[in-house]
Amino acid sequence: MNISNELLNTHRIVKTKINNVILRDFKEKGINFDIQVYSPERVLHELYKYTKGTDAFFRGIKQYRKLYLNLDSPREQYNTILGINKKIGQEIINYILMAKDNE
Repeated sequence: MNISNELLNTHRIVKTKINNVILRDFKEKGINFDIQVYSPERVLHELYKYTKGTDAFFRGIKQYRKLYLNLDSPREQYNTILGINKKIGQEIINYILMAKDNE
């Protein structure tokens, strides 16, 4: 038994199942090491999984468009979204395109 797992209620996942993880540094906040976090595209999949159809979901889609999407050439980002899960990725891309129409 690992006490940190018991305290934090963490679950181990096989490394091959973890995809689209990026390293971020927060040195300006006093953290002297890099932290692994999901890429913005992976976060969209988690957002879809847990909040599809809610206000939080649509706000997340709009924030992704505003902060991360390269509007001049979104092809690479769309490929990343489709690469995580093709069926869900296509729905997410459709929502991103609908958010464009609502601007």
